[in-house]
Amino acid sequence: ANNLSVIQLNYCDVFSPTAILSWSFADPDIGFGDTQSAYQIQVDNNSDFSSLEIDTGKVLSSSNSRTTSSGDLDYNATYYWRLKVWDSFDAFSFDWIYPPSPIGFPTIKPGTPFSAPVHAYPYPDFTHSPANPPVGATVNFTDNSKCYSAPSNTEYDCKNGGAIQYAWDFDYIVTEGFTEDSNVKGNVTTSFDGAKDSYDVRLKIIDNSFSPSKFCVRGGDGPVKIKSIRLPKWKEVSP
Repeated sequence: ANNLSVIQLNYCDVFSPTAILSWSFADPDIGFGDTQSAYQIQVDNNSDFSSLEIDTGKVLSSSNSRTTSSGDLDYNATYYWRLKVWDSFDAFSFDWIYPPSPIGFPTIKPGTPFSAPVHAYPYPDFTHSPANPPVGATVNFTDNSKCYSAPSNTEYDCKNGGAIQYAWDFDYIVTEGFTEDSNVKGNVTTSFDGAKDSYDVRLKIIDNSFSPSKFCVRGGDGPVKIKSIRLPKWKEVSP
């Protein structure tokens, strides 16, 4: 195997870091139809692999990647990983393979480590009231968003964060993308003109404690559905 790499996933709506560990199968016998039949991965936060966080054991699979499970990794931590592969004749790689090991240049132990983010990404969250406002009525959005800080991934209210920015989109349209209508931190109010029956409201929170900054966008407790106003019915009565 060669070309070992790590893909870190989008950490929005994720409370435990995850990563995809991938590689390319290579074998001198591949010209004879040789393929991968199994793999084993070990992950450790120590470069000597003395206290494994992950040890898959021998996994019978031709897959060239493995996604870590929730809870396997911690924020603000650095990890080392290594790989063994078995071919279709059940012969395994001579030794552990360390990343990145490009073709023809195997990397020596412990290989190139990867790091999880220093803390979780922002979690935008809000509710609105009234649930079904009439046209032009004030709608209150109550902010419940949570942010996190290093080194212990400590949770706090985003509106209290000095490195945090807010952006509200009161009429999010997928084809148009996010449009900032307000940058108020915390609770906010607005009204709707009733041009539509329902408005999709989104909140984007940017965390500038990351370099570069990271942001997440969520839709709160659902769309704002405008209450329809029924016009009175008139009945003509002869004098």
